[in-house]
Amino acid sequence: MSYSLRRTSERTRPVTLAAAVVLAAIAPGLAAAPIHIASATYGEACGARAGNLTRDAASYCDNRDTCAYVVPDVADAAPAACHQKGFVMEWQCGNAESHVARVNGDAGNGSTLVISCVMYGGAGH
Repeated sequence: MSYSLRRTSERTRPVTLAAAVVLAAIAPGLAAAPIHIASATYGEACGARAGNLTRDAASYCDNRDTCAYVVPDVADAAPAACHQKGFVMEWQCGNAESHVARVNGDAGNGSTLVISCVMYGGAGH
């Protein structure tokens, strides 16, 4: 699986998620499991409280097979003096696979992390 983080505008967020949903619906050999967010932390490198965005990420991503999570710019999540706050998300696909996506640097200000539990089951997999 691949994970990506990029800045998105209000116009492109729905397109990104719609493309992932369409691909999952039409591609042969794909299976999906529900996402369960185990932890989401903004500012980990700066000493922020672990899991400070878990509830927010879970409310948006849990039980989907693909999720485009917009990392909020949370002023109180990490010390302002720290400029490389970073973002880390841990999730499970159903009751099986666990995954971690870590984004170094300042990942707030509307950056989008796309995660997925859509698995390709074709030849060689």
